[in-house]
Amino acid sequence: MEEMNIAIVDFISTWSKRIGVCVEEAGASYRFFAADVKAEELEDYDGIIFTGSLDTCYDGGKLPDPAIFELGKPMLGICYGHQVINMMLGGEVKRANVPEHGSIACRMKDSPLFLGMGTSTFVRMSHNDEVVLPGKGLEVIAETNDCKIAACQDLKRKIFTVQFHPEAPEGNDDGLSIFRNFMRIVGRLSI
Repeated sequence: MEEMNIAIVDFISTWSKRIGVCVEEAGASYRFFAADVKAEELEDYDGIIFTGSLDTCYDGGKLPDPAIFELGKPMLGICYGHQVINMMLGGEVKRANVPEHGSIACRMKDSPLFLGMGTSTFVRMSHNDEVVLPGKGLEVIAETNDCKIAACQDLKRKIFTVQFHPEAPEGNDDGLSIFRNFMRIVGRLSI
């Protein structure tokens, strides 16, 4: 099987470089791109990951080229990436009533992104904003006590988003599993 190539669109997160490490450990190669990358530059990649950021997406933060969503590539949005994808697909992001930081218990629904992870795990949260209305076509697949939209998916478009940081070196029970499962999704014709 040919090696998968993942485009990592970097919105500048504390753990951006760790995403690359996790992608490699999950069996794929990667290249980082700046947040303003044009969609045509990503056409030859098998999947796309949006990183976290210190920005606020609804108040002047960096946003990706909307044409990226027309490429039909499997996508994974992490933290800020989760917020950006949901917002750009018609959802809503606001300041969180209860910001989450540290290792937080998360309940998950059945999803190919969570394959082999059971129905609950600890995840590394680090966010002051949250998605309060999912984007069009996205269904909620995880929650914490204080974050009701901790992850989303659109199986048809192979779009997955997580509010938490599976790449963080501490605070995750199953962080690498998220990346391995995403690579399986990228490599399949259908899920």
